[in-house]
Amino acid sequence: DPKTLASHTAADGTRLELRLSPQCQAGWIRARPTHADIRIEISGPGERARSTTATTRSSAEDLITTPMIAAPQPSHLRACYYPSVDQPGRECFSP
Repeated sequence: DPKTLASHTAADGTRLELRLSPQCQAGWIRARPTHADIRIEISGPGERARSTTATTRSSAEDLITTPMIAAPQPSHLRACYYPSVDQPGRECFSP
């Protein structure tokens, strides 16, 4: 069963979770966006970063997720949130 390694609420209220499937040693991010044009990105050592962009505003129940990446060492995963092109910067967190 997947588990949440870490969670973060961005300055704009978007809720993010860094998730792990221990069985397949894969990690991903899931988010509940508060507005369109956000981007979430997951990275880890030796893995190509994977990202997803929300192109429309979601309801509070809608989730967006990144593709999975290999996570043999879950403590080395890193999740980053990019609010939009109008709001530069990023918020990153790890387990």
